[in-house]
Amino acid sequence: MKASVGELRRHLLPKTIEPTGSYAWQDKVERRAEAFRMLVHAEIEAYLEDRAEEIASSAWNAWCAERKVSVVTVHLLGFSGREMYGPVKTIDAPTDNKKKAWPEKKYLDDRLSRSVTGFIHFLRTENHGIREANLLSIVIPLGIEVDKIDGDLIFGLEELGQLRGRVAHTSLIARASDGVDPKGELDRIRLLLGKVSVLDVQLDSLLDEAKC
Repeated sequence: MKASVGELRRHLLPKTIEPTGSYAWQDKVERRAEAFRMLVHAEIEAYLEDRAEEIASSAWNAWCAERKVSVVTVHLLGFSGREMYGPVKTIDAPTDNKKKAWPEKKYLDDRLSRSVTGFIHFLRTENHGIREANLLSIVIPLGIEVDKIDGDLIFGLEELGQLRGRVAHTSLIARASDGVDPKGELDRIRLLLGKVSVLDVQLDSLLDEAKC
């Protein structure tokens, strides 16, 4: 992710950052700075989703191979949003219309499988952002403790998410007075990536614990 952000910096921001924020081609520089903001947002979102999928898949593979129960396994089940059924009363489904759902009611493998696939489906198709709600939906089911999430990280992701939304959902005319400064954009991203690096260490620990 950091390498990708570096590429975006080279392609979209001025080689020489002016402390004054004043450039010969001001409009062009500001539009490129907005593009930098948008694309860095996309890189961070992809990073969070890819890491989460890697950890969830590793936990599932470890369960299948060795019946290993990890912190990730427990959290994927506990925060799946699926009903935690009690033991079934009959081995076979009592009616034909219950046959499809019956395995989940009596097999832990099936219940965990549905929890993992549901989480990965959320990452691939339903998550659309990096703001606080998005972050919590991604990291809590993996086993990150809420109290250990850096408040500055949440603030930085919220800020970037709001600024990205400003570009994505507001006309150029309406944004004309925003005065986008490449230095401000770069400083914000550098600070945020430092906070993301701390989260990355926590995710590495979960991945190591989840593997066989």
